[in-house]
Amino acid sequence: MVYKRAFRIFIFIIIANNCQGQSKNVMDTAVYKALYSFEYIKDTNKLSFTMYQENMALYIGKSNSSYRSDQYESIAVRREEFKTALAAQKNAGGNINFQAPNSTGANPSPEEIINAGFTDLRIRIIMPENAIYFNDSTTRINWTIADDTARIGTFLCSKAYGVFRGRKYTAWFAPQIPISAGPWKLAGLPGLILEAVDSSQTIKFRFLSFENTSFSPKSIVNVKSESDKQILKTDYRKMVAAMASDPIKYIETLAASRGIKMTLSTINGLPAENFKRAKNKNPMEISEK
Repeated sequence: MVYKRAFRIFIFIIIANNCQGQSKNVMDTAVYKALYSFEYIKDTNKLSFTMYQENMALYIGKSNSSYRSDQYESIAVRREEFKTALAAQKNAGGNINFQAPNSTGANPSPEEIINAGFTDLRIRIIMPENAIYFNDSTTRINWTIADDTARIGTFLCSKAYGVFRGRKYTAWFAPQIPISAGPWKLAGLPGLILEAVDSSQTIKFRFLSFENTSFSPKSIVNVKSESDKQILKTDYRKMVAAMASDPIKYIETLAASRGIKMTLSTINGLPAENFKRAKNKNPMEISEK
């Protein structure tokens, strides 16, 4: 929808004034790739729940991992759209007319969760001009491993229970893949987590595939980049909250702060005011522990 695309393109406006330093490149290369179906009900107050679904990939390197949308690279398309809009702005006296598709389908998430050294979490968000990031606290999950086993794909998995940031999870991990990692921020078991679901059944990570990428290595984790801009986690949350409250006003205000007058519409000409962002009333993280 128009607000999502505009948000991901123009959120950088506020970042420019709140960034904190730069750092050197640290790269890693994928050895394995695990693919998951991420299913999430964001608003449990509605009588008819709407399930958000996106295929997410966990790229595992020798010393780092990266969890991101399986369509992560397509964000480059929006980056080019942004550059085109900026070029048009110069020829239109500071005005930007940005059009978004009429489709209501979800766009690939621009967020990447980097587990640096398999110990430190860094949340990285790709923006049109650069990437921003903030360091997230690492919360150790005290897992209880049960006697239950089940076969997921070709892997014999063991069951475990744990609490992470206010939610109780049931996870299935594969001891024959001795990697202490998993989807999203879930990790810490003696084997790769293939599936996990919270007790409310509103957050699910379903296993789709696992492959060895050694024969076609892919640069996967940009742990630190010279162009990355660091912000505080609290500042990022404020931006997301402001956007959710009134996306159109938020974007226009940020654009105005850069001397840009912006008009948002869909391809068929509908004004952006016709779209409202659904508030997340079922956050994935209820607490910090």
